[in-house]
Amino acid sequence: MFETAARIKPLLVALDDEVPLTEPVTIDKLIELTKRFTSFSDIRLVPMGKSRSIAGSHVAFPEANMVVIFFRACLGHPIGEPNRECPTCRDARFFIAKELSHAFDGDDERTPPGDAEEMLLKETLAGSYSGKQAQADLLGSMWAVEMLFRYHNRVSITGDGTFPAQAQLTASRTSGDYSYFAKQFCVPVVVAELGLRDNVLASMKALRKYVGLPLFHYQPGN
Repeated sequence: MFETAARIKPLLVALDDEVPLTEPVTIDKLIELTKRFTSFSDIRLVPMGKSRSIAGSHVAFPEANMVVIFFRACLGHPIGEPNRECPTCRDARFFIAKELSHAFDGDDERTPPGDAEEMLLKETLAGSYSGKQAQADLLGSMWAVEMLFRYHNRVSITGDGTFPAQAQLTASRTSGDYSYFAKQFCVPVVVAELGLRDNVLASMKALRKYVGLPLFHYQPGN
């Protein structure tokens, strides 16, 4: 975890410096930054049909500096112009971000392409996550949250920053409905709820502190 955090750190810093906190992060921006801070200069997105059992996957070709990301696409909206009201758009963004995070995996964390789906499904169903590849896949979800629903957004929302959203958060926690934040940042509802949990924020604060990431970021005018 700490090694990957150190590798992905430049992307997270650049993201906060270059994308206003009030705006959803675009997939194009994530691809641009992934290219900038990894050796992968060729990143391709390939839509999958809804019949696939996995909503997102990737194949890396380090020798060719290429990553191919397969994702369950929304048939009504292009990924470059997602509809915040559309759950499928929000899901697609999350799974693309998750697969992009794997560009920062170490060599021993990458799963051989032919084994990926079977191995990850087996470990996920068993709840073991004993292998480094399965652990990296689990952590990829965490990094996708950080890319799309950024730590600084969430700290602000919980009352330690500049956004006047505490009342909405209280309402969401009372009702269990986090759709307001899901639509605001164009992420799945479960991601909005997970990202705003106190224990998740505390864990990310500790991780950020360990690798030297800023604990709060403020852009004038936000």
